[in-house]
Amino acid sequence: MKNNILKINQIIIFLFISAISPAYSQTYTSWITGSVADVTTTATGGACLMGGGTDNDDAIKWMIQKSGGGDFVVIRSAGTQAYNDYIYGLGTVNSVETILIDTRAKASIAEIATKIRNAEALFITGGDQSTYVSYWKDTPVEDAINYLINTKKVPVGGTSAGCAIQGKYYYSATNSSVTSAQALANPYNTDMTIGANDFINNPILSNVITDTHYNNPDRRGRQTAFIARMWKDLGAGLNAKGIGVYEKTAVCIDQNGIAKVFAPATGNYAYFYQFDTSSTPETLASGSPLTWNNSGKGVKIIKIEGDTSGSTTIDLNNWSIVNGSKAVYGVIKVINGTLTETSTSGGGTVSYCTSQGGDSSREWIKKVAIGTISNLSNSNGGYADFSSQVSNITKGVATTLTLTPGFSATRNLYWKVFIDLNNNGLFTDSGEEVYSIFSNQTLTPKITIRTSASVGNIRMRIIVSYNSINSSCGTYNYGETEDYTLNVISGTARISKNKEAEYDNTTVALYPNPAKDLVRINFLSEQKQEAQILIYNLGGSIVKSLITNVSAGINNVEIDLSELQSGQYIISIDKGEDKVISKLIISK
Repeated sequence: MKNNILKINQIIIFLFISAISPAYSQTYTSWITGSVADVTTTATGGACLMGGGTDNDDAIKWMIQKSGGGDFVVIRSAGTQAYNDYIYGLGTVNSVETILIDTRAKASIAEIATKIRNAEALFITGGDQSTYVSYWKDTPVEDAINYLINTKKVPVGGTSAGCAIQGKYYYSATNSSVTSAQALANPYNTDMTIGANDFINNPILSNVITDTHYNNPDRRGRQTAFIARMWKDLGAGLNAKGIGVYEKTAVCIDQNGIAKVFAPATGNYAYFYQFDTSSTPETLASGSPLTWNNSGKGVKIIKIEGDTSGSTTIDLNNWSIVNGSKAVYGVIKVINGTLTETSTSGGGTVSYCTSQGGDSSREWIKKVAIGTISNLSNSNGGYADFSSQVSNITKGVATTLTLTPGFSATRNLYWKVFIDLNNNGLFTDSGEEVYSIFSNQTLTPKITIRTSASVGNIRMRIIVSYNSINSSCGTYNYGETEDYTLNVISGTARISKNKEAEYDNTTVALYPNPAKDLVRINFLSEQKQEAQILIYNLGGSIVKSLITNVSAGINNVEIDLSELQSGQYIISIDKGEDKVISKLIISK
């Protein structure tokens, strides 16, 4: 019978420097739940990459199963024993022991290394990866971790910082944390601290850099810059790859290199980056914004939505064989430091989930009109695909959408309008539910396509239902769904000297540039709001900042540069969800 024991072990290790030197001692703290007796079980290898936030139960269960029920060790550089009861309660293990390793001296204690080596599963918590690098790298702890991966072959996992250090390439964060704006503006920013082949040695992640908290889109820019640097400077070449993981999501890679993506609910993803061998960064130099475009080829991504069974897998031996229905293929492109993500299903036309009313005889969509679309359709049995009907719509310009209901008995109806703004085959990303109302009237909402949306054809889905609508997908009892296509085009505005500039929120116009004492900044805003304008020097330091109120449409802001010296700078404009950057040259 297992003894449920929670205790703090204060272990005193005496290290003798030499026969004539005085001894000194070093203590460490650990907490054990379960049996204190070591066991040996049959384990199988694997890696588990968690994206931070709430821990993924299914991923921990996967690690427990692969441990064979042995001893589960957790290591961290700060914190408590909080993982003990959590892991112990998710499956059958002999014990869970958390070890606090918060100095290099403790990382050299022989007993800690022995406990790690005796583990049948190892988990590295979140925290600050710079401390893991500072405390554990080139110590017996590092050797013990690599022993588990390569010799004993047991599952090794980690979340947040514990995930970030698991690739052979890793972002060490030994200086300040780098943002995507900084990384894209200058991929050689001093905070772009990338370790290469000198810490954790997992062969299946040999050319991989990981990143976490990926539901924050800001992480994608710096990940792209990491991979560009791996290609050019750090020895990975065209084999450079990356994995980015949403919070709550986990990528679990078995001993054969097959990766499952776990998540507790829809809308949680993992990104898998790899080179298109015909597309390498065009501009990758210190002090210059990154450009990696090549006529839209950019860097390839496979975006996999997780679920509780890890039903969609990718083979990391080749990064191309995907099994399951929840993968979307696409590219990330960077032009002059501005990133755009576009995705296609299977590398071809974007496909969408089904949505259909079971009975449309009582309420239906009678007519839809927007731009050049004016479609009197009446009832179509619960669903109609009118995606062949296309209307142009300009970014940042409010456009009237007319929705006319049809019903056999007048009653209020639930309406929802979804637009796939990033063209990734989903309607669940932030801001893609563009209209929702409960009404029995003809409706004329104004639809404004945000300036970060994809250019070209994107899908609009309209649903009307007698009952409330919870999802853009699936079936419902009464009502109808119709799909249309919007051709998104960029707005144009006259800026100066009869020159025209296109604004799609991926560009900003500066005039004059080079500037001397004054620069005019032209950019597009979706709405009336506050905008923050920051000017960085090439070292990544903010040298000037301004908060200003902007209006919907094209804005012109003047910035006094008289106190700044000659040189190259980066201007960043933050407008709520949208951020754009551009290079400024000051010449005096």
